[in-house]
Amino acid sequence: MEIFLAIVILVVSFVLIIWGGDLFVNSSVAIAKKLKIPTSIIGATLVSIGTTIPEILVTIFSITKNASGVAVGNAVGSVIFNTCVNVGILLCCTILLIKKSLRFDYLLLILALISLFVFGISGNLSVWGSIFLLIIFITFFTINIVEAVKCKKENDNNDANPLSKEQNIWVCLLIFVISASMIGVGAYFMVEKAKFLAQLAGLSELFIGLTIVAFGTSLPELITTINSIRKKEPELGFGNIIGANIINATLLVGLTGTLSGGIGIDKETLFVTIPVSIVATLFLLLPPLIKHKTYKWQGFCILGLYVAYYVFLILNATGVIRFA
Repeated sequence: MEIFLAIVILVVSFVLIIWGGDLFVNSSVAIAKKLKIPTSIIGATLVSIGTTIPEILVTIFSITKNASGVAVGNAVGSVIFNTCVNVGILLCCTILLIKKSLRFDYLLLILALISLFVFGISGNLSVWGSIFLLIIFITFFTINIVEAVKCKKENDNNDANPLSKEQNIWVCLLIFVISASMIGVGAYFMVEKAKFLAQLAGLSELFIGLTIVAFGTSLPELITTINSIRKKEPELGFGNIIGANIINATLLVGLTGTLSGGIGIDKETLFVTIPVSIVATLFLLLPPLIKHKTYKWQGFCILGLYVAYYVFLILNATGVIRFA
């Protein structure tokens, strides 16, 4: 009976995620149109906050349980998954033209990841290093808010026929919150019941952590990416990933380090996970910075990088190779 109930909850959770993901993208696009702001900016701010809720919860839990190192691994691991898998899928399906106004966001993301490595090179991220990461986050959010206000003013001046007000902006925001909650709740129970069934099947906790848990915390971003492709709003999905990655690398790690008085970083995270996140980010963002567009070959390459990274994780965790 317990197994049957777990399967039912698993199915219901999956339905919640799919349905919530559809509403989430629709409401995000509606908010962007109502506010007359580009979907890429909405994706990098409002949507990215909504999709990083699982990582935020893990961070809060790690601070209260004095397990600050978990926050770094979870945050940087999410950056790799978001960049390689979510954006990899997106770029394999479409080519994006990048606006000049968004290029500063890319530079901030690269700066955040390099700063995390430099400040943590001793094996400990200090309070001052954490504060510097928080400053990057504040800069990112301020720039996007200013750009959003600028775009709205320009569109208000140029738009002779304002959008219909049939659907109130507050209704769109309510649907946004409800759909984000549906994704979050669905992802949580999906991970919990998948872990339960995996344990019954005799799979190790290590394997479950490397697969189900890692996948679960990045599921909202993945669902948003897939739905942005379906809805022909790829800029929303791309902006969401950039914003989510900046939040992970700056707000989550910076907040944890500041409140915990510093964070210890293990060798695998410092010399493998963070460098992989930097390489993946450079591979993703350098072509758009130079040529102002993305290419499909980027998607295939960063997906391949993730496969290589994941194989390393499994081999290292199972003792086939010994890195740290």
